[in-house]
Amino acid sequence: GENNTVFDLLLATGLELDYTYYEEFDDIFVNCIAGICGTTISNSSGRYWLLYLNTELSFYGAKKTLVYNADFVEWKYELVTW
Repeated sequence: GENNTVFDLLLATGLELDYTYYEEFDDIFVNCIAGICGTTISNSSGRYWLLYLNTELSFYGAKKTLVYNADFVEWKYELVTW
């Protein structure tokens, strides 16, 4: 249906958002939520917004992740290493 993605829900919150759209994936990367922005800490780590659906890290971005009535959506600002 329409308006049933995590991105739709995030937009509906009215929070200040900054995101980047990637045409090749037809999806978005969330840079900032409510003024809290992702940041690189070192050459191998940073803090970024990660999407969880029903307590599991999502394999897809917010625009590709569908939500249903019983779903639990979380955005966590976490340390990521690579």
